[in-house]
Amino acid sequence: MNNYSITLKFENEAQTIYAIALSKNHSTTVVRNNEIDLEQTYFISVVHTELNSFLDLTGITPFQLIFFDSNLNFAGASFSTGNPNHLFTIQTTAKFILLIPFREKKKLNGLERFYINNRI
Repeated sequence: MNNYSITLKFENEAQTIYAIALSKNHSTTVVRNNEIDLEQTYFISVVHTELNSFLDLTGITPFQLIFFDSNLNFAGASFSTGNPNHLFTIQTTAKFILLIPFREKKKLNGLERFYINNRI
């Protein structure tokens, strides 16, 4: 797996985070099969050509999900904070998704976009 330094650009500041990169090659993916470490931040890039992605995130909790479009602009956010045994799925048009452990969640007021700085 590749580790990346990613900068979140806000209106008045920037924050750098470090994430493990995952590529999503299929429009439907069961994320828990990717051996997600619940203490680690992940950066998912969507590389398939379908309009929507369907992610099964059952057991991936508690996490903050931050969505970005193909131009790297902020597109929305969600949380998976429920019971890990309950079904949790999302459908999105986002091309990039950050999965951030809830204990490290980001305040999103003024979030504009992100930049990939480099591979670590």
